[in-house]
Amino acid sequence: MARSRAQAKKSNRQAAKQSAPARKAAAASPSVAKRVLGTASQIAQKLVGVGAGDPAGRLFRRYWLPIEVAADLTKAKEVRILGEDLVLFRFPNGKPGLVGQKCAHRNTSLVLGHIEAKGIRCAYHGWLYDASGQCIDQPADPAATRFCKDIKIAGYPCEDRYGIIWAYMGEGEPPLIPPYDIFVRKDGFNRVVKSYHKCNWLQVCENMVDPQHTSFLHRFSPLTDVVAECPTLDKTEDTPYGFVVQSTREDQGHSRLDHFVFPAMNRVAVNHIHPPLEICWFVTPIDETHAISITYRFVPEPPGADRETIERRIRMVEEFDRKIPRDNPHESGSLVFAQDMWAMEAQGPISDRTKENLAQSDRGVIRLRRAYWDAIKAIDEGRDPPNIWRDPKLDMINFTTGIFHRGFENFDPQASNVQRAARERAVEPTSA
Repeated sequence: MARSRAQAKKSNRQAAKQSAPARKAAAASPSVAKRVLGTASQIAQKLVGVGAGDPAGRLFRRYWLPIEVAADLTKAKEVRILGEDLVLFRFPNGKPGLVGQKCAHRNTSLVLGHIEAKGIRCAYHGWLYDASGQCIDQPADPAATRFCKDIKIAGYPCEDRYGIIWAYMGEGEPPLIPPYDIFVRKDGFNRVVKSYHKCNWLQVCENMVDPQHTSFLHRFSPLTDVVAECPTLDKTEDTPYGFVVQSTREDQGHSRLDHFVFPAMNRVAVNHIHPPLEICWFVTPIDETHAISITYRFVPEPPGADRETIERRIRMVEEFDRKIPRDNPHESGSLVFAQDMWAMEAQGPISDRTKENLAQSDRGVIRLRRAYWDAIKAIDEGRDPPNIWRDPKLDMINFTTGIFHRGFENFDPQASNVQRAARERAVEPTSA
């Protein structure tokens, strides 16, 4: 027994001597790194739900959400946003309306309702609902027995702006719809397109902040010439609207800047192809297993371009649009975007984060998840999350984004592409 106690003491002394280097080795070991990064995986699991009481659902309801291409709203249609079944329509004056899908009388869909100046009237028994979802008429009942004031379905503020239909599904006074740079610029041509995703919204957003995937997923695409080398993820930097990811490819001599903008937008420039594109790519959750993308594409006019050149660029964009099948929105006419959609949906309707193993190259994804959790914490503490604007004097939010010459290390997140285009563009556009 005494010998056993002596051996135990000796073992303890040896362990004590090794404790410092052991701690150092453990800190660098994959197992410890996995435990640290496991926090991000846990956050992702909590961000799946988008109901009114879910963390992500509460966050999205603080913002105006893109829900439809304005040009496609030619008649009333059933839509599902943040897990709620709704009907989207236009009043006779062109203003959009968004109310609950079912009439509160006998649960008939309002999608075939009659659109009137005051609202949408159920085609079954004529109950009329205004833009707020308040019932204001029950024509089949005697006036003395009507109880309109007690009947209300969902109804949300809706706006048609910048070629997009926006909805605010939160409480209180809505903030401003942000005037992003390419929304208000007049020196180019724009198009708005829509796609659907058969997966959770977070899988789509994580693709936005993952510059590593382009070297493999998009190896055989119009991006080939600029993504052949795996990037070094230089840094992420906070902005008033989210954060920016800077990735550098040393051998190819350029850096790329991509902006993540709350609640779920990627502001990016594809400036190495012809015609170059400035893009706002929005993601809006439909429910836990589906999402919608609304993409605003802007083609800048070349300095000094004549009308023929501008019209040729317009025709190129329109031809691109015609390749996007309207009858099957799960497909995309863009090879790059089709590749992205496959990778996002191949993870399953809801990616099982308990089986993922995040690596050093996933810093953008980790930053995204923690940024979401910080924004939710801000709401819990009574503060606004990022990218909430209320100053009516705000006329433009500028971005620096795209592919730039090596050495472009210090940038102003608020500087505009217009100001930097002449001296910072790295790659001369070539035909894709």
